[in-house]
Amino acid sequence: MSGKLSNRHFDMMLKDFEKEQTALEKSIEQTKDTLRDFEEDSIRADKFIALVKKYTDFSELTTQMINEFVDKIVVHEGKWENCERTQEVEIYLNFIGKFEMPKKEPTKEELEELEKLRKKREKKREYNYRYMKKVKDRMEAEGI
Repeated sequence: MSGKLSNRHFDMMLKDFEKEQTALEKSIEQTKDTLRDFEEDSIRADKFIALVKKYTDFSELTTQMINEFVDKIVVHEGKWENCERTQEVEIYLNFIGKFEMPKKEPTKEELEELEKLRKKREKKREYNYRYMKKVKDRMEAEGI
């Protein structure tokens, strides 16, 4: 051996080097993007914390406070299901984005109270239905 690489070996090593170089450049770009996102999130978090500290002790919620905290509120169309109306509301806060309320599982007592309320509403609906039917029947009998 003379210590020289053949052209074929050199070309293979060069291709491997170029592949590795390209992969490393992509990795560097991804790392830079991640770092940039982290820095932006940190800045937004710092701004939000400063805003929270500004209003840590208040006795009345003012319009100015709401305007500083809330970016937008999206109210979706209401839905009726099992005689119950629900409506989704999304709240977007400045600096942190969409605010998700923590899901709290109702206690046994709360579930019992909700069931009582549901039964009470159902009874009232039935009563109103029977009453309106009587009124309608009476009006038909009188020819009105």
